[in-house]
Amino acid sequence: MQNHHRAHGSPSQGGHGSHGRPYLMFWLNMILGLIVMYVVMFSMIDGWRDFRNNLNMFYMAITMWAPMGILMLATMPGMFPNKSANVVHYVALALLTVASLYATRSQTLIDDRQFVELDDPASLRRDPHVP
Repeated sequence: MQNHHRAHGSPSQGGHGSHGRPYLMFWLNMILGLIVMYVVMFSMIDGWRDFRNNLNMFYMAITMWAPMGILMLATMPGMFPNKSANVVHYVALALLTVASLYATRSQTLIDDRQFVELDDPASLRRDPHVP
């Protein structure tokens, strides 16, 4: 049975690098998830002419993404055996959640011109559904 675990890279094998790979894969998954969430944020626009790449969309994607990382770590403890590394991840992800929520609400680093582009009354007039 021990040979079976070694052949398939089980986390229970005794090598030095056996505990680092799950965290590498966790962050790879998290980065890919953030990209997907950021792109999906733009599903709210009507078409390409309404596309505005802005920092607020990134803040909102982080606000969804960081709690997802906390839930992943909490629900898969067998995959992430290093308790001290988990605590560091929990704290970092919790801080990112709070910071991104604050940045979204306060419009951190969004200047007046960017804010006007986010809430352009002219774009509302183009929408046939808005009276």
